[in-house]
Amino acid sequence: MSGCHYPSPTPPERDRRYQHKVSLVVRYFMIPCNICLILLATSTLGFAVLLFLNNYKPPHFTPAQPPDGCRGKLCGFGAVCERDPTDQAKAECVCKRAECPSLVAPVCGSDSSTYSNECELEKAQCNTQRRIKVLRKGPCSLKDPCSDVKCSYGSTCVQSTDGLAAKCMCPLGCEGKPEETVCGSDGKDYRNECELHQHACKSQKNIRVHSQGHCDPCKDSENSLSTMCRVEAHTRQPLLFDLPESCPPDREPLCASDGSSYPSECAMISKGIQKGIKLRKIHAGRCRRLEECKEGCLYNAVCLVEQLNARCSCDPIECDGTYKPTCGEDGHTYNNDCIRRKTECLSKTLIPIRHPGPCDLDIPSPCLDKQCEHGAVCVVKNDEPVCECPEACAQISDPVCGSNGHSYGSPCEMRAMGCALQKIIQIQHKGPCDESCANCSFGAICDAQSGQCVCTSECVDSHQPVCGSDGTTYNSECELNVWACTQQMDLRVSSQGECKTCGSTVCAWGARCVQNKCKCPECSGESLSPVCGSDGTTYDNKCELGVYSCMQKRRIDVAKAGSCDEALIRRANHISISADRARQHITVPRPGPVSGTTLEGAHRGPPLVVMQTAAVPFPLWLLGRLRETQSSSDKV
Repeated sequence: MSGCHYPSPTPPERDRRYQHKVSLVVRYFMIPCNICLILLATSTLGFAVLLFLNNYKPPHFTPAQPPDGCRGKLCGFGAVCERDPTDQAKAECVCKRAECPSLVAPVCGSDSSTYSNECELEKAQCNTQRRIKVLRKGPCSLKDPCSDVKCSYGSTCVQSTDGLAAKCMCPLGCEGKPEETVCGSDGKDYRNECELHQHACKSQKNIRVHSQGHCDPCKDSENSLSTMCRVEAHTRQPLLFDLPESCPPDREPLCASDGSSYPSECAMISKGIQKGIKLRKIHAGRCRRLEECKEGCLYNAVCLVEQLNARCSCDPIECDGTYKPTCGEDGHTYNNDCIRRKTECLSKTLIPIRHPGPCDLDIPSPCLDKQCEHGAVCVVKNDEPVCECPEACAQISDPVCGSNGHSYGSPCEMRAMGCALQKIIQIQHKGPCDESCANCSFGAICDAQSGQCVCTSECVDSHQPVCGSDGTTYNSECELNVWACTQQMDLRVSSQGECKTCGSTVCAWGARCVQNKCKCPECSGESLSPVCGSDGTTYDNKCELGVYSCMQKRRIDVAKAGSCDEALIRRANHISISADRARQHITVPRPGPVSGTTLEGAHRGPPLVVMQTAAVPFPLWLLGRLRETQSSSDKV
């Protein structure tokens, strides 16, 4: 009690205790005594302190929130932030994009690495969390094919799709191109670079891009009676200056470096700009006789005063950046006439003007004597005329049927194919060709005149190798289709480029190389999503279909989503069975060239022969079911 006794305070002491109320709270924590609390509660201040202490919750009783590792962590390029299950304070950016296809279309990234395709580049960009751009198509180790190609007369170098070859092409159109004015080598302005190349190709003039912007940037400047415009030589920016007549006079004239007197420094600078020479002030007051050149200067030289000595010099000549080309008799093109005159001064030789414009503008194009057929366009490649076919057509839907029986998305696509094959293909009629013979298999094409599926016999000579689904490398996709058609094989392009070996073999039919062995894909964890295969079998999902196609080493496509039951009914309605010949053959009534395939093991008795259009694949299981149906009908 002795440690907790407080005497009754007198009025002056009450004020003093009020001033030291904080010490009372400290005493409460330091002296755990109930009597102290009772005494403290006897005053109004003490009651307030008790309420505060009763509701007070020390911060150490609040459970601490676990740190969030993803807070403030930014993941780009498609990655998402994931926390460590064992430690929420740790997190990392994880890429969850789907697996890239096994397509071999190499590209060179800005990190000097070669990727098998653009998907792999984007995947690496996500994993490293840094931007990687496609520098060009093809491996980084390969040289840019355009580096050895010189295109002129409006054509520009374009890489092939595989990045291995290059050719010169004229622009097909400039619709949608932004307005970015360029100055042509002919001294004319063009709306953009595309229109310049297009004009050069049509006129067969060797016009190139001289610079960005207008040839004369002062062309659009607002000139007045008191100002003039000059193009700065290095930046090609327009600069406005006062005319000499509009300059106010100084208190006294001055002597300039050309030996002439000027009323002001402003007038001196303006006069120098008009003459195209650089002037500087020598001294105040008028020039003396000794500061003048005794004889007239030749070859466009100007008088230069230095240290009381006057001489003729080319140094003060200062030409602007305006591009108004002039062809001199020396065969050289000068950006403007001022540069030609300064060259005369430096060489001390007269160079007369042959004609306005560049010297090479009138050189006849080698394409003028070259005739191209089947829609090809002549371009100048490495100074030689070459006939090139256009590669791109506008993405418009205007289907037509060609005279070769093939449907094309537009007349442009038809002409492009005719050019590539160097054959005449004319429009048979608007719209796609007759579908009676359009669904040709094994790479065959429909001949509208005969109504038959025929195999292509020739391809355009080009080296764009592809890897077939049979593991064989073909020189082009066209040659793969020719081989598939002539051999009646199910072939497709597995990947661009040559096939990659796996040990001593080449993986085909969707198999992948694992530890130098070809293995078919696995479908663990795939959801149930039935699909009907082109072999008439229902598979649990697309993956299962691919596995079976790989194991059987034959092509099986997805005919439709869902079960094959409905497809069976629809296909059976198109099959006619002759009652007296059902045991000998089944005829599929579709037009086209007939080819027979003997099917062993489909039924008992003589082998069945399926007669089909262009060897259209027909499932064995359907033949067996039709055979069972026919047997039951015979019994009835």
